[in-house]
Amino acid sequence: MKIEFVLPLFIFVLANILYGQSDFKNLKVLDPMIEKSELKLLMKGYTKSLGVKCNFCHVPDAFDKDDKEHKLIARNMIVMTSGIRADLKETFPKEDVSEKFNCAVCHAGSTNPEWVGTH
Repeated sequence: MKIEFVLPLFIFVLANILYGQSDFKNLKVLDPMIEKSELKLLMKGYTKSLGVKCNFCHVPDAFDKDDKEHKLIARNMIVMTSGIRADLKETFPKEDVSEKFNCAVCHAGSTNPEWVGTH
């Protein structure tokens, strides 16, 4: 009876260690199981799109902390961008324009898009 319980539990724990956990903490709008290389590529895209460095949004050596307002704003912008992409996909189902919409479309290398407040 004991082995019937322990073996499945061991397999579950081992699978969770290998496949079910991420090294990243405090991911709230990104997939918590995102690959390290994909997350780095995404973050590089954000920094390039806004013309900033990592510490614009993150506390150095404590990337999981929410101490900076820009990180909270970035989360909202990620959600907004996802919504716009979904709308584009629905509006233009035959064309894949949704993936072409990203932070750089509006920000163009600046933390404050020039057009904000002009429309």
